[in-house]
Amino acid sequence: LEDDFGSPASGWDSGADSDAEWGYSDGVYRIAVWTEDMFVWANTRERHDWSNMVVIVEAARAEGPLDNEYGVLVRYVDRGNFYLLAVSSDGMYHVQMMRNDEWTDLVSWTESDAVRTGEGTNLLRVECQGKIMRFFVNDQLLTTLEDDSLRSGSIGLGASTPVGQPGVVIHFDNLLVRALPES
Repeated sequence: LEDDFGSPASGWDSGADSDAEWGYSDGVYRIAVWTEDMFVWANTRERHDWSNMVVIVEAARAEGPLDNEYGVLVRYVDRGNFYLLAVSSDGMYHVQMMRNDEWTDLVSWTESDAVRTGEGTNLLRVECQGKIMRFFVNDQLLTTLEDDSLRSGSIGLGASTPVGQPGVVIHFDNLLVRALPES
């Protein structure tokens, strides 16, 4: 799967409500979150079931607070079950799992020189092979985890606002997903 988000026909969800907007905009995929302390994500309309794969996407803050969160969802089973690699525009990253509608920190918010700040573009990459998952930002390995709670699923893109700071806009571009050999 490759997507430069140049065509709305490429198959990603689009929509809007009073809290957020998500969809195609001027050759990127845009997620805008207007409400404070809210995480919004979008998926491909065609759900895939990848177990061994790598997903790579460029992402950057277009506007809003630096204390934000944006990233890529992997092994997305449904709204209550997936993994998330997220960064913030103030130089932090974390890895979470949504399992049975409950968030679990696999790696708590951690500062990293690999994360570009401000409006800098970050290249996010997640590799999943069996129970091993590797999480990268800008080609730097952040962490390797072993977890087999979720063995396969689709992908998504997400963004959120912190408490007291609504109005973040994140742009995603040049998505690539490819299969990896079994580990």
